[in-house]
Amino acid sequence: MNKKEMLALLQRFEEIEKERNEKGNNLYMSLNIIRSTYGGFEYNMCALESYSGIYVTLHINGFPKPGVSRFVTIETFEDILNAVKEKRNHV
Repeated sequence: MNKKEMLALLQRFEEIEKERNEKGNNLYMSLNIIRSTYGGFEYNMCALESYSGIYVTLHINGFPKPGVSRFVTIETFEDILNAVKEKRNHV
């Protein structure tokens, strides 16, 4: 991922964060951007429901997929809520 894509990813995360705040939800979300000496950027994104311990690794549609085998592709905050709910139902 190049710098332009990384900035677009950060902007999209902030839009999703704004959706979360508008819903008055306190679900923890994290976006970690990694830059190595090999060049380019990578990222990891997750959501954590603190009271239940449900943790979901996320991928924002339209951006490179994370380097892990299990993740949920999302576009909106509602998608994140659904992913957490689905995982809660299967735990």
